[in-house]
Amino acid sequence: MEPKFWDKNPNKIPQKNFLEGFHFKPLALNKTRKFYEFILVDTDFVAIKHYKDPKDPSNITHTTFQILKFLTPSLFGQNPNNTQKFSMLFDRIGYNYWDYVDAWTKTFWYQNKTNLHSWLIYFKRNILYKFPKWFLQWWDFCGPIEEILPTPAEEGFKVFKSMYDSQNTWILIDHQFFSSFLLSWIFSW
Repeated sequence: MEPKFWDKNPNKIPQKNFLEGFHFKPLALNKTRKFYEFILVDTDFVAIKHYKDPKDPSNITHTTFQILKFLTPSLFGQNPNNTQKFSMLFDRIGYNYWDYVDAWTKTFWYQNKTNLHSWLIYFKRNILYKFPKWFLQWWDFCGPIEEILPTPAEEGFKVFKSMYDSQNTWILIDHQFFSSFLLSWIFSW
């Protein structure tokens, strides 16, 4: 990091490097974290609910993130660089497939004023997921790790591993386990 942008207080670094409300490099000023979150909600591929501190309604303490389904390039149905319009008036330009893919990471770049925000992430019941390949990178960044499993689930994971046919799929075993058994996890930074 350039010395001009560094600070011994890590909470001041975003203020020196990013616009207010951004915790990532803005490629376009209209593409805020809320823009990316709205893509996921507007497409009905994710359900997001923010929870406010009852003592301070301006402070979002945590958020639930329910994975409903995925937009694959074939479902997008056109050149991934072409734009789709939002169903409600939000941004006149709309979004393209690459914005949708970015939304899966940039949505999580939210931090509250106490730096204690967390996300509860989980899969929806009774869904057979078709994971796009880019989801592997998201899983590496936001997905859970085996060490968080409580003892009964850890035992189940060992059995699942022994029966999992990794030769005929590119889906990681932990990825398949969490989505098949609808296990939730907390993501926080």
